Amino acid sequence: MSIELPEKFENIVVNAKQEWLDTRGKTRDELRTLIEGRVIKDNEISPKVGEDAPDFEAEILDEQGKRTGDMLQLSSQIGLPIGLVFGSYTWPPFRDGAVRLDELAKSFGDKIKFFGVYIREAHAEGEDQVIRNLDEDIIFEQPETEDERAEIAATCMLRYNFSFPMLLDGMNNDAEYKYQSWPDRLYIISPEGKIAYKGGMGPLYFDVDEFTQELNKIVAA
Repeated sequence: MSIELPEKFENIVVNAKQEWLDTRGKTRDELRTLIEGRVIKDNEISPKVGEDAPDFEAEILDEQGKRTGDMLQLSSQIGLPIGLVFGSYTWPPFRDGAVRLDELAKSFGDKIKFFGVYIREAHAEGEDQVIRNLDEDIIFEQPETEDERAEIAATCMLRYNFSFPMLLDGMNNDAEYKYQSWPDRLYIISPEGKIAYKGGMGPLYFDVDEFTQELNKIVAA
């Protein structure tokens, strides 16, 4: 049973070139079914604005991206607004927004707690590689261990020198699943621990401008 897709995803299905479909071994109907599945799953699982923010525990990486063994429980940070930034290095839109997101975190200072959450790779080698990653020599296989995931996260962190802490989602992908945040996503959690802002599904609704506007509203409230 078909559902109505968000406009930008509908445009992907309608405007996908046959060559692009052929390289992925999919028909247009199969592409629609795949995206519909993502949307349905998102509607069923991801938290809605006003609901309690799902709790998760993740390891804190140091400034060099190395594992520390120290775990952070998201619920322990409730009290100030929290900005959650989910993504991975092999996802070009995440890289495109990285500098702006870091500048944003710096601009809010101690008014907002920012956390990056490093999740499974979006375009790992041998899965669904993209030309841009090949051009930029960003080629990594999908990690099978937390050490391997941390190594790629470190490469990302050293490139962008993030000023906010980066958390490593475990290999059970717990945080990613609870927030339906693959391949990237932005959330804001209120001081009361509620979802104050839920960015749309990546990649097409990864909107740093909208995220900024919502953060400003929360700080001004």
